[in-house]
Amino acid sequence: MSRRTSSSSLWIRLVASVIAMVVIPFLINVLTSNKELGEKVAKLPWYSPENLIWIVAVVFLFLVALQIWQHRVATGEVNPETFEAQKARLERKLQRRLRKSVTENQQLKGELAALQDASYDRFTTALESALSSINRVEALFAPELVKKARVAIRKGRSTEAEKLFNRIANEHPEYAADAIYQLGALAENRFDFTAAKEYFDKAVARDPDRPTYLAAAGRLALNFGMVVEAEDLLIRALDRLSLRRDHDGALLGEILDNLGFVRSFQKRYKEAKEYLLQALEIREKVLGKEHPDTAAALHGLGMVCREVGRYAEAESYHLRALAIWEKVLDKEHPNTARTLFNLGSGCNDTGRHAEAESYYLRALAIYDKVYGKEHPHTASALTALGIACRKLGRYAEAESYYLRALAIYDKVRGKEHPDTACALDGRGTVCREVGRYAEAESYYLRALAIEENVWGKEHPDTASVLSGLGDVYMDLRRYAEAAPYYLRALAIAEKFLGKEDRHTAGTLYNLGRVCRCQKSYVEAEIYIRRALAIEEKVLGNEHPDTAVTLGGLGRTVCMNPERYLEAESYYLRALAIEEKILGKEHPQTASTLSTFGASCNNAGRFVEAEIYLRRALAIQEKVLGNEHPDTAVTLDGLGTVCRNLERYAEAESYYVQALAINEKVLGIGHLSTTEDLRCLADLFHRRDLIVQAEPWYERTMESAKKSLGKLDSDWDEILFNYAGLLCSLGNTTKADALLERLENIKKKRVRVASSDSNA
Repeated sequence: MSRRTSSSSLWIRLVASVIAMVVIPFLINVLTSNKELGEKVAKLPWYSPENLIWIVAVVFLFLVALQIWQHRVATGEVNPETFEAQKARLERKLQRRLRKSVTENQQLKGELAALQDASYDRFTTALESALSSINRVEALFAPELVKKARVAIRKGRSTEAEKLFNRIANEHPEYAADAIYQLGALAENRFDFTAAKEYFDKAVARDPDRPTYLAAAGRLALNFGMVVEAEDLLIRALDRLSLRRDHDGALLGEILDNLGFVRSFQKRYKEAKEYLLQALEIREKVLGKEHPDTAAALHGLGMVCREVGRYAEAESYHLRALAIWEKVLDKEHPNTARTLFNLGSGCNDTGRHAEAESYYLRALAIYDKVYGKEHPHTASALTALGIACRKLGRYAEAESYYLRALAIYDKVRGKEHPDTACALDGRGTVCREVGRYAEAESYYLRALAIEENVWGKEHPDTASVLSGLGDVYMDLRRYAEAAPYYLRALAIAEKFLGKEDRHTAGTLYNLGRVCRCQKSYVEAEIYIRRALAIEEKVLGNEHPDTAVTLGGLGRTVCMNPERYLEAESYYLRALAIEEKILGKEHPQTASTLSTFGASCNNAGRFVEAEIYLRRALAIQEKVLGNEHPDTAVTLDGLGTVCRNLERYAEAESYYVQALAINEKVLGIGHLSTTEDLRCLADLFHRRDLIVQAEPWYERTMESAKKSLGKLDSDWDEILFNYAGLLCSLGNTTKADALLERLENIKKKRVRVASSDSNA
């Protein structure tokens, strides 16, 4: 790490202190020469000539000590605190550069990743290695030159040492490879990672069998996102190191750790875990169980386990890493925040959203303090808090977090940055879930425009936003519009992530949902089975995503009443996975129970339906609360079961409870609210309570105007039933108007379908 302040600056400051000590007594003398002022000073209880001399002496010594301390901070040996401070300053600088230039993103992101990977231990190891290297060649150079290089290295200044190593590389071929490697290590110490990578690559070219060179080049290649190059270098390093009997344990641990991350990038999680477990074992043995590198291996294992759905195992690794970070580094260190963040994400995955929120808040507090309130890390924590609050049904809070994150990204990253798009995507999801579909669509479209502008029309991040737009149109039951977005997302996923990637499976599942809603059940089943095959192969038979797809397959198969038992087997498999991996009181478990109950109801198995729906409701009321939209869905299901069992009073109670939730949380014009109103109107109509039913139909019509498209098929039932009710009341004029409107809708629908088929 460079320290450019010369020792002469210390003398300048000391001379300034001496001058100050001469001036201060002079000023005091001038002031006390004033008779009136002198009398006032003399009356002070502490005043005497001796005390004045002591005060001047103490102030002088304090100023001298202060100047020496400031000089040591500026030019002295680097300590962990100054190392981390300089890292933080440079990270802020790199973030500013990232904002200014999108074209530099890959290189700057590589430098940022390398910076975040830098450690004080590696810094000191590089200095020790440089000193050892100088010792080996000291006979070749003048003693004064060697001495200057040694002193500079001990003080953390690399300039003099780099001059010497450049001479070694140019003048002594037999030592050139090592000198070039040392230049790379010193460049890394001063955070010039691009130069460091070039030096390490040159060292490998000179000596392709040295594990140290290969490992360093592989590590930086990984930081710069060059995964294939990193894999080649690290495997070669591992092979060469294994041939040595006296191999360096710490180096072996580093190589295995980085190979674990390579395999993780390649989504080969089983191999990644094996490498990381080996790295952990070696680091615990060589470095100790409370070393930062040991914590890094634990952190990596936690991330891999989370990816494959082993959430309990992931959490245990992250908690062990957190304990080390907090003890060895600091409770307010960025590594501590990073692990807290991942613990929060794990809690979100397992439905413990309140716990997730607490972890995210702790991470946010650290980022606020270390980086400031307008840093991208701070914004990422705010975005995560938005997710947790959204999952808890606290939509207003979720939106406020997204807005704060968006404001930071707008200012720090710019309005056309992918991180800004991510925040817009999150806000779009909140709007979609509360039924503000026009807003949701606009946010998704803005995010899509950014992603396409930055990454192009075929990038995985672009695919994610396309899926969000598909979800909006699915919720609006505009299935024909949803399908093209999902198909575009699928094409991107298959091209860039592969045909057997979990994201590809997710998009296939969405296409299956579209087909099911369009009553194309055979095609729906094909898509969902393809998704299931991928997830079982990539994620395993006990992953929560696999369980979701099994539930979707059960729902699709159950559309054919003759295949009910087959559908039941899929639902039961899904429940077995969720109860084992997520727990019996997880929201996803409740969602599967609720969907299973609805399928049982559709198949006429009302008793079983009620059992499953009641189990779902108990979980949702306990975990999500009495005012969550998912709770309302299950209440609706129970209302329908009770209606079919002719327990009308109970059915009315369930529908009213669901309506109250949806009106409060989602709003009067939401599709779910419209459905609740329609169910209540039909319930009174079925019981021949015609007078009571009419106001419910009126409210249904008002809500439907806001929530349904003009040609939506749901209008058929609403208008037909309401017209029948009005006929019973003798209001044939209004009934005829409704039936005429219904006929016009059907004709327009046919014309639109005909023009679409011709196109």
